[in-house]
Amino acid sequence: MRFGFASALLCAVVWSVAGCGFKTDPVPPQNVVPRPINDLTYSIDETGVTLRWTYPEKSVNGDELTEVYSFDVYRAVVAVDEICETCPIPFGEPTEIPGGETADTGKRRVGEYNTSLLRPDHKYFFKMTSRISWWAASTDSNIVSFVWQTPPSIPEAFKVEPGDGKIALSWQPVTTLIDGSAAKRKVLY
Repeated sequence: MRFGFASALLCAVVWSVAGCGFKTDPVPPQNVVPRPINDLTYSIDETGVTLRWTYPEKSVNGDELTEVYSFDVYRAVVAVDEICETCPIPFGEPTEIPGGETADTGKRRVGEYNTSLLRPDHKYFFKMTSRISWWAASTDSNIVSFVWQTPPSIPEAFKVEPGDGKIALSWQPVTTLIDGSAAKRKVLY
């Protein structure tokens, strides 16, 4: 019985002293939280949208960051005929994309995210946060938004005719969209 008590006491002392892992001084959260992304932009082509931003290089209190763990991309979709200017934007659950080093050969690194899951006549909103760990996330970035329309088809019967000091271009009017459906509006060139 005495041996059992001594063993239990020894185990308790070892567990309380050893803990788990290497211990360092606690760090205030503001020392590690990245500054918010303030240069989120987008570009649209016939396949969808591409978001671009620069990696944050500093924490909110000015300390250098060498690496970002991940980015969370938030997306909201609202039908054009249901847009409410005074309502909150209904962002869904974020999509996590991997981060990495904040600089590449001395230059600030640029992140990119592509998506093609877009529906015509819907307004899209995007924002994002950056993380240096699962618990240390920045505040929201700037919000970008656009209305997606299915792009028109390529003009047919395109002709180029050189003239005296000018070049004349001509083509047949576009009446269909790239998905084969009829254009509902007049296509502008």
